[in-house]
Amino acid sequence: MRGVLTQPIWRLIWAKSSPFHPLFCHLVDAGHVAQALITGPVFRPVVERFAEAAGCSPAVAEGWLPYLVALHDLGKCSGLFQAKVSELAEPLRAAGLFLYPEPGFRHEVLTFTWVLDHLIDECHWDEESARTVASALRGHHGDLGAETEAEEPEEMASQWDALRRELVEAVRQVFQPPPWQPVFRHHSAAGLLLAGLTVLADWLASNEELFPLRWRGESWEDYIARSQEAARAAVARVGLSGPLPWQPQPPFAAISPRLASPRPAQRLAERLVHEGMRPGLAIVEDQMGGGKSEAALYLAAAWLGEGAAGGLYMAMPTAATSNQMFGRVRDWLRQHHPEAAVGVQLVHGTSWLVDAATPSAVPEIHGADEAGLQSFDWFLPRKRSLLAPYGVGTIDQALRSVQHVAHGFLRLFALAGKVLIVDEVHAYDPYMNRILTLLLRWCGVLRVPVILLSATLPAARRAALAAAYAPGARLPDRSGHEAPYPLLTLVDPEGTVRELGPDIIPFGDGTGDSATQGRKVRSITVRHHFGLLDDPEGVAQCVATRAREGGCIAVIANTVDSAQRI
Repeated sequence: MRGVLTQPIWRLIWAKSSPFHPLFCHLVDAGHVAQALITGPVFRPVVERFAEAAGCSPAVAEGWLPYLVALHDLGKCSGLFQAKVSELAEPLRAAGLFLYPEPGFRHEVLTFTWVLDHLIDECHWDEESARTVASALRGHHGDLGAETEAEEPEEMASQWDALRRELVEAVRQVFQPPPWQPVFRHHSAAGLLLAGLTVLADWLASNEELFPLRWRGESWEDYIARSQEAARAAVARVGLSGPLPWQPQPPFAAISPRLASPRPAQRLAERLVHEGMRPGLAIVEDQMGGGKSEAALYLAAAWLGEGAAGGLYMAMPTAATSNQMFGRVRDWLRQHHPEAAVGVQLVHGTSWLVDAATPSAVPEIHGADEAGLQSFDWFLPRKRSLLAPYGVGTIDQALRSVQHVAHGFLRLFALAGKVLIVDEVHAYDPYMNRILTLLLRWCGVLRVPVILLSATLPAARRAALAAAYAPGARLPDRSGHEAPYPLLTLVDPEGTVRELGPDIIPFGDGTGDSATQGRKVRSITVRHHFGLLDDPEGVAQCVATRAREGGCIAVIANTVDSAQRI
């Protein structure tokens, strides 16, 4: 490197104390991990979404993201932080640096202040864009809203500012971001994606089992080359690299031989794929057992083949349904991508606590309460599956991404490059529906393809879901007429709506009622028993009479008292 980090003092300024690891090395490590993540297929869609939000090309985003991530711990280049470990502070004092311990010092807040000024004064960014980036880096310990002060005494600031400028220049020479003066189009999306990438890269680079590389006294140039290789290996170990060879979708029956005659919802999905509709929000409504899950997987595979996503997360209402769906998704992956089937993760997974990719030691992360434990927890199977390319789990894991929970934004970052499938949407209560609506708003902003499965939905709820994903979406006004059933509603990110149903697509060989071809149809007889609503004895007598004819009888009462009297 040209003219930087030549002083012996840089071999003493630390980021990790046990074992010792220089600050420059850790910044380079984190930047290289970010680079390995975004150049792989799993998080490639995230780069494109960041580029869209930041108003730049994917190539510019790919050049700047590793550099920005590397700056996340710049606040550790301070006498207030370096004094935290006394045996490491003494050599720095002996070298003439001003240090003293400050118990309440938050290095990420100093990172915010310094990066903000650096981007405005030296990179000539506008203040709003610079603040978005600085805030994202400040939140790498989980709190995007931290507003505490981190002010150094004047004598210390003068001395350490010069060191920070030299450190930033060294990091710039490593990653060489291209010239860019951004005008962000969507600050929240850009900031969230950067924050998520920063946390994931920092955690991977801080874990000694996943990233065992430590500086051994070699030249900075030699270490930089070794760091890049170690970053690639760490990303591969947790299953976040490797090819995703999805191909264009063949007809439905070709990939599901047992479904030689696809069901109506599946044929709707097939028609949609062949017409080349843009990825967006798809709402699939059909009866139980109608093959909605396979239709969703078919549609997801098509979008994966187009490069619109780098993975899939299927959200189920309960752990029991997740367990069942896990096997079906794994079988589906085996047909398309056998290597991926090995790594598909079950999110709730409470029965398996450690696997071959799970580190056994908690990483050392300074500056946040329980931050090391939180990062370790994310690499256990039940949470790593949100980050893995393919995961099956409970809906609450996805809903927490938009709740005020620790590292909720990391969950949203994990979903940002995937197709999200949510099953049994009709079964959620008003509280969960409210959170689901908020999740759909974020998915629309981040261009996350979403597939919602439901037995049926009221027209108002269907319209609300569509409007949450794309605020301009307007469903057809049916003026009192029922929607077709089964029904596939597609909403693209710009709000264009299309509906497909049996009155639009004929099923079977064209004979018979198009609305019932391929579906199980059964006639039932409804008999009215007037006067029995408030007559428990009459209800009991009616049931007893019918029971003599055989079969099972269910009596549904509208109050506990009447049920007990019956």
